[in-house]
Amino acid sequence: MHIVILGDSWGEPNWRGPMYPGFTQGGHTAPRLERMGHTVYNYSESGRSNMNTWLRLKVRPPPRADVAIWFHTEIARDIAQDHRPGSLVKTLNHTADWVYSRCAQIQTLHLEGVPLIVIEGQSRLHQPQFDRYFNRDQCPHASGYTLIPDWRAELLGQGQLPYTPLLVMLMAGGEILKDFTDDLEAKSQWITDTEYLADLMKQSPMFPDNCHPGDLAHEQLVERLIKLFPAER
Repeated sequence: MHIVILGDSWGEPNWRGPMYPGFTQGGHTAPRLERMGHTVYNYSESGRSNMNTWLRLKVRPPPRADVAIWFHTEIARDIAQDHRPGSLVKTLNHTADWVYSRCAQIQTLHLEGVPLIVIEGQSRLHQPQFDRYFNRDQCPHASGYTLIPDWRAELLGQGQLPYTPLLVMLMAGGEILKDFTDDLEAKSQWITDTEYLADLMKQSPMFPDNCHPGDLAHEQLVERLIKLFPAER
């Protein structure tokens, strides 16, 4: 089977080497699928955004695709540098509409009719914007998708976790919140939610480097994915 993978560092094998026990390059989803005999075209790259991973596919589309896997990341990574001052939520909504519409266009061009499996990885989907472009029920031109919801929460043994589209930016010491007009209480809540999520990952053996799913998590994911794959053509 020919498999396309899109995403950020959650979708890219650990190219840095086995820095942590239980977090190795060969333990990632992509090489596991390759060892099973599948052909994998991986457009994921560490630190990149949703838009970037789809643009990489647009520039160098796969010669064939039977199924696509999207490790969804933070929509905030695509916020334009010249965005107008305003609330964070409004900015995220505007960015999500722009990003998802472009990604859906690329999907139509290069992955038309290919089953899409979306994994809520580094961030959950930004809704309702996502379903405006990828949900068959809401968009007649969409091909639909299969969702693996909040994989991080599942690995942490948690139910609903806070929606934190700024985790990487805030934990890296960024000052992105200063660019928005939200009140202090709202900004404090974003920070509190982000720190809570980061602490959970630090305490979990499923995240050996404190922020990425390890080998065991990807082993479990592959077992789940192959049950979702379409029948061989």
